[in-house]
Amino acid sequence: MHKFTPKTALKVVSEYYNISEKLIFGSCRKAEIVVPRHMGMAICYENMISPGKIAKAFNVDHTMPSWAWWKIESRCRTNARMHGDREKIRKLLTDGRKKVIQANASSVLSNT
Repeated sequence: MHKFTPKTALKVVSEYYNISEKLIFGSCRKAEIVVPRHMGMAICYENMISPGKIAKAFNVDHTMPSWAWWKIESRCRTNARMHGDREKIRKLLTDGRKKVIQANASSVLSNT
C-alpha cells in the first residue's frame, strides 16, 4: 500500500508550482518559493505526519511545520486562489494514492 510521505508532498507541490524540489528544499525566502514550501509542510501536518519528519524532509527547523500550517490555513481563509491551490494539491495527492492502491490491488488479484 502506498503511504503518504513528506517526500511525496514535496514532489507534488514542486510539480504543481513548477519549481524544482531543490529550491523548495533550500533556504530561499522569496515568496514564490516560501508559499510552496509552506503549502507542502501544511499538507503533511494535516495528514498527521510528525513535525520532525516534515522538518527533515523540507530541511527546516522542527517548529516550522506547525507555523506553516497556521500560515497557510489563515491565508486560505482570505485568499480564494490559495484555497483553490490547496484543494488541487490535496486532490493530486489523493488521486496519486488511489492510483497506486488500485495498481497494487490489480497485481495482487492477477497473481491469485
